[in-house]
Amino acid sequence: MKYKPPEVEEGQDTDDVTNTTSKRKREPETGETPTIEPKSADEADAQPPNKAAKSGETPALDDQDDDLAFLDDDGEFDEDLSEVGDDELFGEGEEEQEEGGAEEEGEGEEEKDEKEAKSQKEARNSPSGEKLQKTIEKYGRGPLEGTAIEEKALTGSPDTIFAMLFEAMLKSKPMSHDLTDRAVHKLIDVGYHDIHKMGDATWEERAMVLKDGGYNRYREQGSTNLGALVEFVNDKYDGDLNNLIKKADYDRQKTKELVHEVRGLGDLGVELFFNNVQSVWPSIAPFVDSRSLQTAKEAGFGTNLDAIYADLEKDSVKIRIVNIGIGVLMVLGGISQFFPAEFGRIILGAYVIIFGLIVAGLEFLPQVPDYVYRYGSFLFSFLGRGVFYIFVGSILLHDNVLRIIAGSVIGIFGVAYVALEFVPSIEPPSNMRETDQSWGAEQV
Repeated sequence: MKYKPPEVEEGQDTDDVTNTTSKRKREPETGETPTIEPKSADEADAQPPNKAAKSGETPALDDQDDDLAFLDDDGEFDEDLSEVGDDELFGEGEEEQEEGGAEEEGEGEEEKDEKEAKSQKEARNSPSGEKLQKTIEKYGRGPLEGTAIEEKALTGSPDTIFAMLFEAMLKSKPMSHDLTDRAVHKLIDVGYHDIHKMGDATWEERAMVLKDGGYNRYREQGSTNLGALVEFVNDKYDGDLNNLIKKADYDRQKTKELVHEVRGLGDLGVELFFNNVQSVWPSIAPFVDSRSLQTAKEAGFGTNLDAIYADLEKDSVKIRIVNIGIGVLMVLGGISQFFPAEFGRIILGAYVIIFGLIVAGLEFLPQVPDYVYRYGSFLFSFLGRGVFYIFVGSILLHDNVLRIIAGSVIGIFGVAYVALEFVPSIEPPSNMRETDQSWGAEQV
């Protein structure tokens, strides 16, 4: 049976030699082989020439009609093959291959999901973990870093907080970070962190100090704002900014509103101040200014402050719990000293109870009073706290078995604290720092 082309007005045919597609008109069915009409000269000139197939190469057949798939070896149309389905014609191999590919793809997706779940679990266990610690160690800057105040001990003293405030004021201006650092250092070097000394200085003297510190562009405005700052703190808070946070009831939002009243201190200045002051005002923490938070996002740490600080303070939280537990043991050990009732034992027990209340109470204070830093400085380092625990533990090591157990536990933790003094990767809580109270307030 010979193949008869269907009646189609126009179609596309592929030239076996040039692999080009040309339009042709099919004549009505006459039994004769249709002929291709030659192109006019204009059409030939308008159409760019096609590349001829190289000798020895098989011409491309991608554009041939599907009818050619049903021609037999003699070029005749096989009706039996045209009625056979694709599956029967090509076999089940393609279908199996597709199923196998789907299975492999499914397995690949499962493995991918498992890897993602594992990475998420690791991120929860240590969100940015080691990378975050190394970044802060390398690039982090503490409040008033390199100044005479920071070299001693950052406490909640009026001078320290006043210096943090005028540092934030100067750094909120669009100036080089190095220049503002120099200006802050210069102000502290001449003693202007003392609000009384700053208040006694004239406008010209303050402007000259700023100029000497490289703060030339805004020295006049800066001198005016510093003078207004002195008047603001003296008039509203009796020269001590600690009275500001007390007035705000240690609430961050209320504190922000009160700080906003400072002349020359915009939103950025308030954020920079909070960055620093959270090291001595724990009720402000955790806080990161918007610029540092954007940097953290770009560095891959995210913007979830709780997650960032949870990773930074995971060891500190455990230490706080230990301190509370040790305080409870001291109180119970001190009470046990009252039995049997003897004058010397009662006095000794009272001391141990007081020690326990102080140790546990420090963990619940929103801010450690300045006089505690001044008279109990040994409590604000691992070394000092450890030696103190060993001392109290040794007092309880006598007579009663429960006292011996309590004293032993306290003494063991004291030895551990002494050892932690020499482990730089573990930081103490914010209320247990002496010379490094800036930890936790670094700018990323």
